Amino acid sequence: AREMGADDVGIAAIDANLVFTQAGDFAHTTAIVFAIGMKYDVMADIGPDSQAEVHRVYHALDELGVRLAHRIASFGYSARMQPNEGDVPLPAMAYLAGLGELGKHGSMISPTLGSSFRLGAVTTDMPIAADGPKDFGIFEVCSKCQMCSRFCPGEAIASEPKEINGLTRWHIDTPACEPFFHKLYG
Repeated sequence: AREMGADDVGIAAIDANLVFTQAGDFAHTTAIVFAIGMKYDVMADIGPDSQAEVHRVYHALDELGVRLAHRIASFGYSARMQPNEGDVPLPAMAYLAGLGELGKHGSMISPTLGSSFRLGAVTTDMPIAADGPKDFGIFEVCSKCQMCSRFCPGEAIASEPKEINGLTRWHIDTPACEPFFHKLYG
């Protein structure tokens, strides 16, 4: 995956509870999760060019995923590229692969890429050892920082974490966020 253009990559053991119901009979046990960073100067401009940068990265992720799935299939294993809105939630798979942790703003934060990156994955039945989640201290940093809470135009980011589905995390008020998300080109 790195040779094909990924900036970071990790392996996750797939938790069957995290597979979306539309996946049907899902027999894959492993996810190869990869990330590509976005160009900071373009993303900082918040405008049509930043939206084009997001699309550029998603296209690169999809292309990388298809190529990687084909390579795995050439070894006789089943493999499927997982785009955004695929069979598994990419942020959860990235966490399980040790690529980062969920930040207060509701997105992944990587110790090497920050929060300006996008994710892709290939799921497979190929036996590969999982990297597993890692504690990078993101929760502690987000507990003290408060920057995203202070500057969120929709006031959609809770200042304190709460328990949701058995996990303690911050909650994003999606309806409060959505108008600003669309107005600011996503």
